[in-house]
Amino acid sequence: MSDSTLHALAVANPLAQLALLLWVLVRGRGMGPLLVVNLLFAALELYFVAPQLPQELGVARVWKSSDWLDYKMTIWSGFELATFVASAFVWTGFIVARIVAWIGFAANFALSVGAMLFIFKFAITCCGYR
Repeated sequence: MSDSTLHALAVANPLAQLALLLWVLVRGRGMGPLLVVNLLFAALELYFVAPQLPQELGVARVWKSSDWLDYKMTIWSGFELATFVASAFVWTGFIVARIVAWIGFAANFALSVGAMLFIFKFAITCCGYR
């Protein structure tokens, strides 16, 4: 993947999320499209991170570190799992599910903006990027 493709994807993701947020707020007919994005983001994250979780949990059991950053994948996966479940349960009418779904969308948006800023600030020279 070239730098220009990576930069385009890094900009497109938060812009698409912002456009979706504005569309949901202006339209005022519910948060269905936002829930679809939440479900998609959570499913993709869980799909890519799930193979790494057993190794991280195994290290956590042996090492017993008190630094929460050592468990970042587990924490992130737990958050995305909560977002996924809440987004799936919003249609049942639970207000708590609606609140968690909005928080999940906001956190994913913030992570997308952070990733975009990181990609533009630092040169990524590994993993096939130039």
